Amino acid sequence: LRLPAEQLLPLAASAMAAGIEQGGEVRPQELSNIAWSMAASAHADVQLLGLFASHMATRQREFEPQHISNIALAFAKLTGKNLTLLAAGVASCVLARAEEFAPQHVANMAWAVAKLVVSNPQLQ
Repeated sequence: LRLPAEQLLPLAASAMAAGIEQGGEVRPQELSNIAWSMAASAHADVQLLGLFASHMATRQREFEPQHISNIALAFAKLTGKNLTLLAAGVASCVLARAEEFAPQHVANMAWAVAKLVVSNPQLQ
């Protein structure tokens, strides 16, 4: 089965959303990869990204700093969309794991937070 890239990403993202909604196992690395792919291809499905952010917020300790910073960078690349919920999901993960961030993760988060204009006073 060969699908053009513009068809494959929405299918993969929808499958991940179905997994989240049905309480299935969705690994942070998979979510990170899909979010990054969506940003790289400018595929900004805000409702789907909001679902991803909610998932992050409920499973904060499962996300490694690398996943969090990659997801934050992906969300930030989609500036211009309504990213309030996304910022909240990322912020909750950052606050739960901040002491584990390496300098590169901190740099990635600083850029993403500036782009997202996060209104979480604990991150400012």
